[in-house]
This record gives sequence, structure tokens and C-alpha cells, in this order.
Amino acid sequence: HVFAHRRRRAARRAIEEVNIAGLTLARLTIHRSSSPDVLALFKSVAALQRSVGVIRAFAPLPRTLDPAMPTTGYEDVKAVALARLVVDNVPSIQVDWSLYGPKLAQVALTVGADDLDGVSPEDDMSAGRRRAPLEEIRRNIRAAGQEPVERNGRFEVVAG
Repeated sequence: HVFAHRRRRAARRAIEEVNIAGLTLARLTIHRSSSPDVLALFKSVAALQRSVGVIRAFAPLPRTLDPAMPTTGYEDVKAVALARLVVDNVPSIQVDWSLYGPKLAQVALTVGADDLDGVSPEDDMSAGRRRAPLEEIRRNIRAAGQEPVERNGRFEVVAG
């Protein structure tokens, strides 16, 4: 527990340094979830944002999955919805399209996520326009009741 606490303090200090420098943190991610208590984790993210105010997006689903403790799609969707409610002071809740897949990402858009990460900038149309990756993503976003908008890493809309 001491090691994890030191890592959290170091991460918080790094984010505070971003704030001091007058910069914005594009995305706060969870590398690996060490606790099943996501509510406490999300409350700490909201508290961090209240103190620094520089986090642009929060990705509540971990980047590294523990094969000994896999999550279900239901748990993942519930975590996204809870993140949107608890971390309401961060503008965007993000889901990694390539890591969690199109179906979970699409459902996540209906319960609080508003940004998809891990989308390839390359659009391979060798299988035809309807099967091109970006067109599939756009179609899934529309099916979730949202309007697709392409943006760059600074969250600026890309005219297309």
C-alpha cells in the first residue's frame, strides 16, 4: 500500500505541475485498477480536478486488464456511467475504441461517454467505403444517438 500511495502522490504532483505551468492535461487514464472500489477512485479524480482544473478528459476504464480479475461489459458500462455522474467537473469521459471494442464503446456513448480514443487516423477503404474503419465508427456513433466530430489531440475540431 505504501508503494501505491507514493505513486498516487507522484501522479498528483505531476498534474499539479501541469497546472502551475499553465498547461492542460489532455487525458487522465487509469493504467491498472488496483481496487474494486471505483467510486472512491472517481471521487478522488473529481477532487483532483477541483484543485487543479486542467484535466480535459477522463478515461475511467483501465488500460491494462487483470486476467485474474476480468470485468464484464456490464461492469464497464456501469463504470462509465458512474464516472460521468461523479466526475462531472471533467468535460469529457473517454472510452478507448481499440481496447474495448466497438460494441462497448457504442453503448458507453449512451450512458455518459462522449469521446472515443484509440481511433486510427488511417482509413483503409480497400474493403469498400461502408467497411472502412472511420465510417464504421461514425455509423456506430450515430446509432448511439450522437453526432460524430473529428478532433485532434488538443481537442480541436478538425474540419473535414
